[in-house]
Amino acid sequence: MMRFNITKSTSGFTLIELLVVIAMISILAGALFMIINPAQLQRKAKEAVLKAKTSQLCSAMNNCFSLRNDATMCYISGQLGIYVPKGDPPGASYTRTAEPWPVVAASTITITGMLPTGADTCSYTCSFDFGDGSLEKFREAAGSNCL
Repeated sequence: MMRFNITKSTSGFTLIELLVVIAMISILAGALFMIINPAQLQRKAKEAVLKAKTSQLCSAMNNCFSLRNDATMCYISGQLGIYVPKGDPPGASYTRTAEPWPVVAASTITITGMLPTGADTCSYTCSFDFGDGSLEKFREAAGSNCL
C-alpha cells in the first residue's frame, strides 16, 4: 500500500493576516491625512498672501505720505505707486476708507484686506492719520478669524 506524506506549506500569508495589515495601513493613512490637512494648509497660504498684499498697500501709503504729505494725493491708487490687487488671493477684497469723506489733507485712511473663508473671515488692517502723520500698526482686524 502506498502512503502519501502530505505536509502543510507555510510559505504564504493567510487572508486574516492580509486584512489586518490593510486595516493598519488605512488607519495610519487616515491619521496622516488628519495631521496634514490640505484644506487648512491652503487656507494658511491664502491668508499669508492676503497679509503680504495688505502690508504692501500700507507701506505704499506710508511712503506716499513721506513724499507728498497730502492725503488727497495718497488716496488715489496711481499716486500710491501700487495698484490695489483684485482677487489675489482668489476671493480676497481690499478696501480703502477715509474719515472724513471726501478726502481732505487731514484725513485718516484705512486699508483693509479681507478673505472670506466659509463662515469665518480673515482680515488685516492699518490706518494712517495724515493730520499728525501717525501710522496705526498693521494688524489683524478685530473680530477676524485668521489661522
